[in-house]
Amino acid sequence: MSIGEIIGTFLLLIIVGALIGGVTNFLAIKMLFRPHRAIMIGGWRLPFTPGLIPKRREDIAKQLGRLVMKHLLTAESLEKKFMDSHLKEQMTSIVQAELKKWLEDSQPLAHYLGSERQYTVKQLDAKLNDWIMQSFISLWESHQQNTLYQLLPDEIQQKISSQLPQFSQLIGQRLINYLESDEGKEKVKGELDRFFEGKGFLGSMLGMFLGNQSLMDKLYPELIRFLNQPSFIAALHELLEREWLELQHKTLKELDETIHLQEMLKNAINDKVSQLFSIETVLQQTPGELLGDVKDQLIGKVAHAVDYGLRMLAKRTVSLLEALDLEKLVTDQVRAFSIQELEEVVLMISKREFKMITYLGAFLGGVIGIVQAVVMLFI
Repeated sequence: MSIGEIIGTFLLLIIVGALIGGVTNFLAIKMLFRPHRAIMIGGWRLPFTPGLIPKRREDIAKQLGRLVMKHLLTAESLEKKFMDSHLKEQMTSIVQAELKKWLEDSQPLAHYLGSERQYTVKQLDAKLNDWIMQSFISLWESHQQNTLYQLLPDEIQQKISSQLPQFSQLIGQRLINYLESDEGKEKVKGELDRFFEGKGFLGSMLGMFLGNQSLMDKLYPELIRFLNQPSFIAALHELLEREWLELQHKTLKELDETIHLQEMLKNAINDKVSQLFSIETVLQQTPGELLGDVKDQLIGKVAHAVDYGLRMLAKRTVSLLEALDLEKLVTDQVRAFSIQELEEVVLMISKREFKMITYLGAFLGGVIGIVQAVVMLFI
Protein backbone atom coordinates (compact mmCIF):
# COMPACT_ATOMS: atom_id res chain seq x y z
CA MET A 1 0.00 0.00 0.00
CA SER A 2 1.20 3.46 -0.81
CA ILE A 3 1.50 6.22 1.75
CA GLY A 4 -1.57 7.95 0.29
CA GLU A 5 -3.67 4.80 0.61
CA ILE A 6 -2.51 4.30 4.20
CA ILE A 7 -3.41 7.90 5.13
CA GLY A 8 -6.78 7.59 3.35
CA THR A 9 -7.54 4.34 5.21
CA PHE A 10 -6.57 5.94 8.53
CA LEU A 11 -8.81 8.98 7.89
CA LEU A 12 -11.72 6.85 6.71
CA LEU A 13 -11.62 4.56 9.74
CA ILE A 14 -11.24 7.53 12.12
CA ILE A 15 -14.19 9.37 10.55
CA VAL A 16 -16.39 6.27 10.46
CA GLY A 17 -15.47 5.38 14.06
CA ALA A 18 -16.11 8.95 15.23
CA LEU A 19 -19.49 9.05 13.45
CA ILE A 20 -20.52 5.70 14.86
CA GLY A 21 -19.44 6.65 18.41
CA GLY A 22 -21.04 10.11 18.29
CA VAL A 23 -24.29 8.96 16.67
CA THR A 24 -24.56 5.99 19.05
CA ASN A 25 -24.25 8.21 22.13
CA PHE A 26 -26.59 10.80 20.61
CA LEU A 27 -29.22 8.11 19.99
CA ALA A 28 -28.69 6.70 23.48
CA ILE A 29 -29.36 10.14 24.99
CA LYS A 30 -32.45 10.62 22.83
CA MET A 31 -33.71 7.19 23.88
CA LEU A 32 -33.82 8.44 27.45
CA PHE A 33 -36.87 10.52 26.43
CA ARG A 34 -38.10 9.06 23.14
CA PRO A 35 -40.38 7.61 22.18
CA HIS A 36 -42.96 8.93 24.62
CA ARG A 37 -45.19 5.89 24.22
CA ALA A 38 -44.69 2.19 23.59
CA ILE A 39 -44.60 1.26 19.90
CA MET A 40 -46.64 -1.84 19.20
CA ILE A 41 -46.27 -4.03 16.10
CA GLY A 42 -49.30 -6.23 16.21
CA GLY A 43 -49.26 -7.67 19.70
CA TRP A 44 -45.50 -7.25 20.08
CA ARG A 45 -43.96 -4.23 21.82
CA LEU A 46 -40.86 -2.82 20.17
CA PRO A 47 -37.89 -3.10 22.61
CA PHE A 48 -36.71 0.08 24.39
CA THR A 49 -40.12 1.74 23.92
CA PRO A 50 -41.19 3.91 25.56
CA GLY A 51 -37.98 5.76 26.51
CA LEU A 52 -36.37 5.29 29.92
CA ILE A 53 -37.70 8.48 31.52
CA PRO A 54 -41.32 8.13 30.23
CA LYS A 55 -41.27 4.49 31.34
CA ARG A 56 -39.93 5.25 34.83
CA ARG A 57 -41.74 8.57 35.23
CA GLU A 58 -43.69 7.46 38.33
CA ASP A 59 -40.54 6.14 40.03
CA ILE A 60 -38.66 9.34 39.18
CA ALA A 61 -41.44 11.46 40.73
CA LYS A 62 -41.40 9.41 43.96
CA GLN A 63 -37.62 9.38 44.20
CA LEU A 64 -37.40 13.14 43.65
CA GLY A 65 -39.95 13.66 46.43
CA ARG A 66 -37.91 11.48 48.80
CA LEU A 67 -34.68 13.17 47.72
CA VAL A 68 -36.06 16.64 48.52
CA MET A 69 -37.30 15.59 51.97
CA LYS A 70 -34.36 13.43 53.06
CA HIS A 71 -31.42 15.35 51.67
CA LEU A 72 -32.37 18.80 50.39
CA LEU A 73 -35.10 20.26 52.60
CA THR A 74 -34.65 18.70 56.03
CA ALA A 75 -35.96 20.01 59.34
CA GLU A 76 -32.40 20.85 60.40
CA SER A 77 -31.63 22.84 57.24
CA LEU A 78 -34.94 24.68 57.47
CA GLU A 79 -34.41 25.51 61.15
CA LYS A 80 -30.91 26.78 60.36
CA LYS A 81 -32.31 28.97 57.59
CA PHE A 82 -35.00 30.43 59.86
CA MET A 83 -32.33 31.40 62.40
CA ASP A 84 -30.05 32.95 59.76
CA SER A 85 -29.37 36.61 60.61
CA HIS A 86 -29.31 37.62 56.94
CA LEU A 87 -32.83 36.20 56.46
CA LYS A 88 -34.03 38.12 59.53
CA GLU A 89 -32.63 41.37 58.11
CA GLN A 90 -34.22 40.73 54.72
CA MET A 91 -37.60 39.83 56.21
CA THR A 92 -37.52 42.86 58.53
CA SER A 93 -36.74 45.20 55.62
CA ILE A 94 -39.51 43.71 53.47
CA VAL A 95 -42.14 43.84 56.23
CA GLN A 96 -41.18 47.39 57.25
CA ALA A 97 -41.33 48.58 53.63
CA GLU A 98 -44.75 46.98 53.06
CA LEU A 99 -46.06 48.29 56.39
CA LYS A 100 -44.89 51.85 55.63
CA LYS A 101 -46.47 51.64 52.19
CA TRP A 102 -49.76 50.51 53.73
CA LEU A 103 -49.70 53.17 56.46
CA GLU A 104 -49.05 55.91 53.89
CA ASP A 105 -51.89 54.73 51.65
CA SER A 106 -54.49 57.48 51.14
CA GLN A 107 -57.28 54.97 50.57
CA PRO A 108 -59.68 54.39 53.49
CA LEU A 109 -59.93 50.95 55.00
CA ALA A 110 -63.31 50.50 53.29
CA HIS A 111 -61.46 50.45 49.95
CA TYR A 112 -59.91 47.09 50.80
CA LEU A 113 -63.34 45.52 51.30
CA GLY A 114 -64.49 46.31 47.75
CA SER A 115 -68.03 45.39 46.76
CA GLU A 116 -68.51 43.30 49.91
CA ARG A 117 -68.21 46.37 52.11
CA GLN A 118 -71.84 46.76 53.26
CA TYR A 119 -72.20 43.06 53.95
CA THR A 120 -68.86 42.96 55.78
CA VAL A 121 -69.70 46.04 57.90
CA LYS A 122 -72.99 44.48 58.98
CA GLN A 123 -71.23 41.23 59.77
CA LEU A 124 -68.52 42.99 61.81
CA ASP A 125 -71.09 45.07 63.70
CA ALA A 126 -73.16 41.99 64.45
CA LYS A 127 -70.12 39.96 65.52
CA LEU A 128 -68.82 42.78 67.69
CA ASN A 129 -72.17 43.19 69.44
CA ASP A 130 -72.55 39.43 69.84
CA TRP A 131 -69.05 39.13 71.27
CA ILE A 132 -69.61 42.00 73.72
CA MET A 133 -73.00 40.63 74.82
CA GLN A 134 -71.67 37.09 75.21
CA SER A 135 -68.74 38.40 77.25
CA PHE A 136 -71.12 40.45 79.41
CA ILE A 137 -73.51 37.50 79.96
CA SER A 138 -70.61 35.21 80.84
CA LEU A 139 -69.28 37.80 83.29
CA TRP A 140 -72.74 38.33 84.75
CA GLU A 141 -73.39 34.60 85.25
CA SER A 142 -70.05 34.10 86.98
CA HIS A 143 -70.65 37.02 89.39
CA GLN A 144 -74.43 37.15 89.88
CA GLN A 145 -74.12 35.74 93.42
CA ASN A 146 -71.59 38.41 94.39
CA THR A 147 -72.63 41.60 96.15
CA LEU A 148 -71.82 45.11 94.96
CA TYR A 149 -69.51 45.39 97.97
CA GLN A 150 -67.50 42.43 96.64
CA LEU A 151 -67.49 43.60 93.04
CA LEU A 152 -66.86 47.34 93.25
CA PRO A 153 -63.26 48.45 93.92
CA ASP A 154 -62.64 50.27 97.21
CA GLU A 155 -61.83 53.49 95.34
CA ILE A 156 -65.26 53.57 93.67
CA GLN A 157 -67.09 52.75 96.92
CA GLN A 158 -65.24 55.53 98.73
CA LYS A 159 -65.90 57.97 95.90
CA ILE A 160 -69.65 57.24 95.94
CA SER A 161 -69.79 57.58 99.74
CA SER A 162 -67.92 60.89 99.59
CA GLN A 163 -70.37 62.21 96.98
CA LEU A 164 -73.51 61.43 99.02
CA PRO A 165 -73.59 64.88 100.78
CA GLN A 166 -73.46 66.58 97.38
CA PHE A 167 -76.18 64.25 96.07
CA SER A 168 -78.32 65.21 99.08
CA GLN A 169 -77.84 68.92 98.38
CA LEU A 170 -78.58 68.39 94.69
CA ILE A 171 -81.76 66.37 95.32
CA GLY A 172 -83.00 68.93 97.86
CA GLN A 173 -82.33 71.85 95.50
CA ARG A 174 -83.97 70.08 92.55
CA LEU A 175 -87.03 69.33 94.68
CA ILE A 176 -87.31 72.98 95.78
CA ASN A 177 -86.88 74.21 92.19
CA TYR A 178 -89.62 71.88 91.01
CA LEU A 179 -92.07 72.87 93.77
CA GLU A 180 -91.47 76.58 93.09
CA SER A 181 -92.13 76.15 89.37
CA ASP A 182 -95.61 76.60 87.87
CA GLU A 183 -95.68 72.94 86.95
CA GLY A 184 -94.87 71.92 90.53
CA LYS A 185 -97.53 74.21 92.00
CA GLU A 186 -100.17 72.88 89.60
CA LYS A 187 -99.16 69.33 90.48
CA VAL A 188 -99.48 69.95 94.25
CA LYS A 189 -102.81 71.79 93.80
CA GLY A 190 -104.13 68.89 91.69
CA GLU A 191 -103.08 66.39 94.35
CA LEU A 192 -104.86 68.45 97.05
CA ASP A 193 -108.04 68.51 94.96
CA ARG A 194 -107.89 64.74 94.50
CA PHE A 195 -107.23 64.31 98.24
CA PHE A 196 -110.36 66.22 99.29
CA GLU A 197 -112.45 64.57 96.59
CA GLY A 198 -111.35 61.17 97.83
CA LYS A 199 -112.65 61.90 101.33
CA GLY A 200 -116.26 62.01 100.13
CA PHE A 201 -118.81 64.56 101.31
CA LEU A 202 -116.85 65.50 104.43
CA GLY A 203 -113.73 66.12 102.39
CA SER A 204 -115.64 68.29 99.92
CA MET A 205 -117.12 70.35 102.77
CA LEU A 206 -113.67 70.73 104.36
CA GLY A 207 -112.25 71.83 101.02
CA MET A 208 -114.99 74.42 100.62
CA PHE A 209 -114.38 75.88 104.07
CA LEU A 210 -110.59 75.89 103.95
CA GLY A 211 -110.22 76.62 100.23
CA ASN A 212 -107.53 74.82 98.25
CA GLN A 213 -105.83 78.00 97.13
CA SER A 214 -105.84 79.42 100.68
CA LEU A 215 -104.38 76.18 101.96
CA MET A 216 -101.71 76.31 99.24
CA ASP A 217 -100.82 79.89 100.15
CA LYS A 218 -100.43 78.94 103.82
CA LEU A 219 -98.67 75.59 103.56
CA TYR A 220 -96.49 76.08 100.49
CA PRO A 221 -94.04 78.63 101.97
CA GLU A 222 -93.67 76.43 105.05
CA LEU A 223 -92.95 73.40 102.88
CA ILE A 224 -90.28 75.29 100.94
CA ARG A 225 -88.80 76.63 104.19
CA PHE A 226 -88.68 73.08 105.60
CA LEU A 227 -86.91 71.77 102.52
CA ASN A 228 -84.30 74.52 102.87
CA GLN A 229 -83.51 73.54 106.46
CA PRO A 230 -80.11 71.86 107.07
CA SER A 231 -81.96 69.24 109.10
CA PHE A 232 -83.87 68.11 105.98
CA ILE A 233 -80.63 67.86 103.97
CA ALA A 234 -79.04 65.92 106.85
CA ALA A 235 -82.03 63.56 107.01
CA LEU A 236 -81.85 63.08 103.24
CA HIS A 237 -78.13 62.38 103.50
CA GLU A 238 -78.75 59.83 106.26
CA LEU A 239 -81.44 58.17 104.13
CA LEU A 240 -79.11 57.97 101.13
CA GLU A 241 -76.36 56.46 103.28
CA ARG A 242 -78.71 53.77 104.61
CA GLU A 243 -79.93 52.96 101.10
CA TRP A 244 -76.38 52.87 99.74
CA LEU A 245 -75.26 50.56 102.56
CA GLU A 246 -78.22 48.27 101.94
CA LEU A 247 -77.56 48.34 98.19
CA GLN A 248 -73.93 47.34 98.69
CA HIS A 249 -75.00 44.10 100.37
CA LYS A 250 -77.38 43.04 97.61
CA THR A 251 -76.25 40.49 95.03
CA LEU A 252 -76.49 41.17 91.30
CA LYS A 253 -79.27 38.58 91.08
CA GLU A 254 -81.30 40.39 93.78
CA LEU A 255 -80.79 43.73 92.05
CA ASP A 256 -81.87 42.20 88.73
CA GLU A 257 -85.08 40.87 90.33
CA THR A 258 -85.78 44.30 91.82
CA ILE A 259 -84.78 46.78 89.10
CA HIS A 260 -83.94 44.53 86.09
CA LEU A 261 -80.28 45.50 86.39
CA GLN A 262 -79.05 43.07 83.72
CA GLU A 263 -81.31 44.53 81.04
CA MET A 264 -80.37 48.07 82.08
CA LEU A 265 -76.67 47.26 81.77
CA LYS A 266 -77.17 45.57 78.39
CA ASN A 267 -78.91 48.64 77.00
CA ALA A 268 -76.27 50.95 78.47
CA ILE A 269 -73.44 48.87 76.97
CA ASN A 270 -75.13 48.78 73.55
CA ASP A 271 -75.63 52.55 73.59
CA LYS A 272 -72.06 53.21 74.69
CA VAL A 273 -70.59 50.84 72.08
CA SER A 274 -72.66 52.52 69.35
CA GLN A 275 -71.38 55.94 70.46
CA LEU A 276 -67.73 55.05 70.96
CA PHE A 277 -67.08 52.37 68.36
CA SER A 278 -68.70 52.36 64.94
CA ILE A 279 -67.29 49.97 62.33
CA GLU A 280 -68.43 52.32 59.55
CA THR A 281 -66.56 55.26 61.14
CA VAL A 282 -63.42 53.15 61.47
CA LEU A 283 -63.61 52.05 57.83
CA GLN A 284 -63.77 55.66 56.63
CA GLN A 285 -60.29 56.29 58.07
CA THR A 286 -57.01 55.60 56.32
CA PRO A 287 -54.63 53.14 58.02
CA GLY A 288 -52.41 56.06 59.08
CA GLU A 289 -55.35 58.01 60.58
CA LEU A 290 -56.60 54.98 62.45
CA LEU A 291 -53.26 54.18 64.06
CA GLY A 292 -52.19 57.81 64.60
CA ASP A 293 -49.18 58.13 66.90
CA VAL A 294 -48.87 54.35 67.15
CA LYS A 295 -47.48 54.15 63.59
CA ASP A 296 -43.83 54.74 64.51
CA GLN A 297 -44.05 52.36 67.45
CA LEU A 298 -45.57 49.72 65.19
CA ILE A 299 -42.80 50.05 62.60
CA GLY A 300 -40.21 49.95 65.38
CA LYS A 301 -41.56 46.64 66.65
CA VAL A 302 -41.37 44.92 63.26
CA ALA A 303 -37.84 43.59 63.88
CA HIS A 304 -38.91 42.04 67.18
CA ALA A 305 -42.07 40.57 65.61
CA VAL A 306 -40.11 39.06 62.70
CA ASP A 307 -37.50 37.61 65.06
CA TYR A 308 -40.24 36.12 67.25
CA GLY A 309 -42.08 34.71 64.22
CA LEU A 310 -38.96 33.08 62.78
CA ARG A 311 -38.07 31.61 66.18
CA MET A 312 -41.55 30.10 66.45
CA LEU A 313 -41.22 28.65 62.94
CA ALA A 314 -37.76 27.27 63.76
CA LYS A 315 -39.18 25.43 66.78
CA ARG A 316 -41.92 23.90 64.66
CA THR A 317 -40.03 22.90 61.52
CA VAL A 318 -40.84 19.19 61.93
CA SER A 319 -44.59 19.76 62.30
CA LEU A 320 -44.43 22.40 59.55
CA LEU A 321 -42.84 19.97 57.09
CA GLU A 322 -45.35 17.29 58.08
CA ALA A 323 -48.20 19.70 57.47
CA LEU A 324 -46.80 20.81 54.10
CA ASP A 325 -46.05 17.19 53.08
CA LEU A 326 -43.43 18.37 50.59
CA GLU A 327 -42.59 14.83 49.50
CA LYS A 328 -46.12 14.37 48.17
CA LEU A 329 -46.12 17.91 46.78
CA VAL A 330 -42.92 17.35 44.76
CA THR A 331 -44.11 13.90 43.65
CA ASP A 332 -47.45 15.29 42.46
CA GLN A 333 -45.78 18.19 40.67
CA VAL A 334 -43.32 15.95 38.80
CA ARG A 335 -46.12 13.51 38.03
CA ALA A 336 -48.15 16.40 36.60
CA PHE A 337 -45.35 17.35 34.17
CA SER A 338 -45.87 16.31 30.57
CA ILE A 339 -43.05 14.22 29.06
CA GLN A 340 -42.04 17.24 26.95
CA GLU A 341 -41.80 19.45 30.05
CA LEU A 342 -39.82 16.81 31.91
CA GLU A 343 -37.46 16.50 28.94
CA GLU A 344 -37.00 20.29 28.86
CA VAL A 345 -36.21 20.36 32.59
CA VAL A 346 -33.59 17.58 32.31
CA LEU A 347 -32.03 19.08 29.17
CA MET A 348 -31.97 22.53 30.77
CA ILE A 349 -29.92 21.09 33.62
CA SER A 350 -27.74 18.61 31.68
CA LYS A 351 -27.58 19.93 28.11
CA ARG A 352 -23.85 20.71 28.29
CA GLU A 353 -23.07 17.31 29.83
CA PHE A 354 -25.09 15.48 27.16
CA LYS A 355 -23.14 17.32 24.46
CA MET A 356 -19.88 16.30 26.09
CA ILE A 357 -21.06 12.66 26.18
CA THR A 358 -21.83 12.85 22.45
CA TYR A 359 -18.39 14.35 21.74
CA LEU A 360 -16.78 11.73 23.96
CA GLY A 361 -18.49 8.99 21.94
CA ALA A 362 -17.16 10.54 18.72
CA PHE A 363 -13.67 10.81 20.24
CA LEU A 364 -13.66 7.20 21.41
CA GLY A 365 -15.00 6.10 18.02
CA GLY A 366 -12.14 7.97 16.36
CA VAL A 367 -9.60 6.31 18.70
CA ILE A 368 -11.07 2.91 17.88
CA GLY A 369 -10.79 3.80 14.17
CA ILE A 370 -7.08 4.57 14.65
CA VAL A 371 -6.55 1.24 16.44
CA GLN A 372 -8.36 -0.59 13.64
CA ALA A 373 -6.21 1.18 11.02
CA VAL A 374 -2.99 0.23 12.85
CA VAL A 375 -4.14 -3.41 13.11
CA MET A 376 -5.02 -3.50 9.41
CA LEU A 377 -1.62 -2.03 8.58
CA PHE A 378 0.18 -4.99 10.15
CA ILE A 379 -2.11 -7.69 8.81
